[in-house]
Parts: sequence; structure tokens; C-alpha cells
Amino acid sequence: MVDIPRPKQHLIDYGKRYEDIWDFADKIRAGRGREYPNYPNWCFLPFGAFQRFIELIAKERLSPEENNLPVRTKFPPRDACILNALACWRVSQGIYRFDSALYTPLIDTPITGDIPCDILYQLPQWGIYIETPGLTCLGRKTFGVYVNLDFDVVTKTDRLLLLFDREFDFLPIHLCLGKWSLSESIDRYIQEYKEKASESYSLIGPGKIIEDPQSFANDSAPVISLLLYICSQAEEIGSLDLRPHNPIPQKTKKGTKIFVAGNAKTWNVGQRIGVALRKAYSHLEANEQGTGHTGSSKRPHVRRAHWHGFRMGPRVNDEGSKIPADNRNFILHWLPPIPINVSDYDALPTVIYPIKNL
Repeated sequence: MVDIPRPKQHLIDYGKRYEDIWDFADKIRAGRGREYPNYPNWCFLPFGAFQRFIELIAKERLSPEENNLPVRTKFPPRDACILNALACWRVSQGIYRFDSALYTPLIDTPITGDIPCDILYQLPQWGIYIETPGLTCLGRKTFGVYVNLDFDVVTKTDRLLLLFDREFDFLPIHLCLGKWSLSESIDRYIQEYKEKASESYSLIGPGKIIEDPQSFANDSAPVISLLLYICSQAEEIGSLDLRPHNPIPQKTKKGTKIFVAGNAKTWNVGQRIGVALRKAYSHLEANEQGTGHTGSSKRPHVRRAHWHGFRMGPRVNDEGSKIPADNRNFILHWLPPIPINVSDYDALPTVIYPIKNL
């Protein structure tokens, strides 16, 4: 018996629960900018479309008496989050699996400094699923996280949507993106949630709120670090001749159509650097055992991994006016754990591929 990947099983289950959902999704995408509001191409389908779908389903399936009740009573808004995540993932069905030697230091890398939200627009596919072994979210085991970018056609707001695939349920978080840092996006989420929670607002389900949004944000930080790596280190995903990408729209007799993937595809992330890190750890252990560490010199150890980003390009234009920092290319590096006082520095991976934010 072949094991079905979790996101694929979710796709099957919710396709049965909402029979017309994928036809609805294809129709909205095909009518973008014509029958339906336009939105940027980096967003496959806006979350608002699925909120509308839930409302339509409620009107069709509920009795007149039930329709007088809030929609969330029978169809929790969390379902709109799940359908949105699955619709975006369904197109390419990419599952991202990190090399274990890279995964451990990466999830421990703090999100500090002025990392702009722009880097997230380098997401390799409209919707992805990142496996998260060993991680928890609000105390519950998390198998993975769905990730996609969203555009609110009403407020014209860009957002990052994370849907945690937890044991027995799902938990969403929506971060507003803009001309500010990722750290500020998280702070804005915490503040907004506190304000809306006081109005009994929640995307989790009927009558449920997150009592401590700060803890939720803290649990999201390792996932954001994984996501930053995917967005900034494209050369570490897959192989030289096969990289993740979105399907190209095809012309048909009924117009342009995007053909969705038939099967899930697992993308290995960081295999090259994983090999180098394992080699570095091996040399570190050998140095520790060989030296015995006596005297005043520092023992061999590993400096913690961290993110390092900087802007590139001209600072002034041809007229001599200053170019705003936001208009200059941003390059983000993940600097791996660095062995200190290790005799063989060749064990350290020395090539980190930057991706320019265009």
C-alpha cells in the first residue's frame, strides 16, 4: 500500500467535503481581471474568494432558519483558510523537505535585523508545503506548514499566509507585508489580533481565540526562517537540471488554462550544504577529542548561524538624487554555523548563493 502524503490527503478530503471547490478555484483564476477583480500574478487566488465560496455554500445548504445564524456557526472561517492553502498548493503540489544537518541550525536561527518583506515574493511556487519534523505550534505537534501569498482586492493589502498542519487540526496566521521588516510584520499581527480578539474575532473557529498571540508568533519564527531559506537560496533546492516552478498557462479552445499537477513532488532542500555541515561537525568533534583543550585558548566550538542582508546598487541616480533604499536590490545570506578554532576549515561550506530581489 502506497502512503499518501499528508497534503495530498487533505486535498482529497476537502475536495469531497466541498465538491465544487476546485472548479470554483479554476473559474476565479481564469476570470482574473475580467469577470472577477484583478490581482498580482504572484498570488494564485486571493483568500477573499474562498470566504465568498463559504458564504455561497452556506446559503445553498442551510435552511432559512439556519441562514439567519452567523456563517461561522456551520462553516467556520478556518475552512476558507484551508481551502485557500490547498487551492494554491494543488497547482504544483510541492513538498519541501530539508536536509537534517541544515534543518536543525536553521530553525534555531533568530529572525533579527532589518529583513524586508520583499524577500518573500521569491517564493518558488504559488503554494508550498514545508515539512516541520520536531516542531510544535501552541503545544501541539506540527507535521508541516502550508505557505502562500495573498492579495486583498478590497484593501489592496499584501499578506503572507501560513497554515499550520497540526495534529488533529489546522491553525492559520496572516502577516501583512509592506515597506517594513518581517519583524514588524509579526509585531503588527500580534497587535491586530489582540484588538480583534476583543471583538470575538477569530480565524480558528467558532468561539475560539488565541489567548497568547505572542506565543503563536514565537512558534511561527522557525517556519519563517525555513521560508526565508527557500526564498533566498534557490540553488539549494532540487538539482541543477530540475528546480521548482509554477506551471505555464496553456492555450485551449476555451481559453488559457493552468493544468494542475497530478502528483505530489518532494523537493530536497540543502543537500549540498548538509553534506558540508556534517563534515564540519565531524571535524569539530575530532578537534575537541584531539586537543583535550588545555591552556588559555578557546576550545573548538560552533558560532551560531544568523541571517545577513544588505542592499546593493547605486545610491544616487543620474540627476544626483538619492535612491531610496527600498528601490535598491536586497541580498539575503544565511550564514551557517561557523566552526571556531577548528584546524580544517575546508570542512566549512564556503559558497552561499544570494538571490537578488528585483
